Amino acid sequence: MSSVIRKIATDKTFLITLFLAIIAFIFGHVTVEDIDLKTILSLLSLIIIVSVYEQLHVLKYIAIQLSSNVDRLVTSYASCFYFHLSVLCCSLTMWPF
Repeated sequence: MSSVIRKIATDKTFLITLFLAIIAFIFGHVTVEDIDLKTILSLLSLIIIVSVYEQLHVLKYIAIQLSSNVDRLVTSYASCFYFHLSVLCCSLTMWPF
């Protein structure tokens, strides 16, 4: 159990997502009615897809390709940032308005 908590506490994706969620709750106007079955299923499918990509090392391959195609100027941190930004943009497009 402690290894699971340690992994969650050191997971950068989780920490960034938690930070963005706290900002959304502070500055946004989120109500309970906004969270419905469609939202939960969309988030669940996104989590499953990212987990499968992580197991298949697709994310590492994409990061390597991004960093090698931009004249070796893009570091692994920048490619990781771009990936998180693209995941954020994809999740915002699935957000029900």
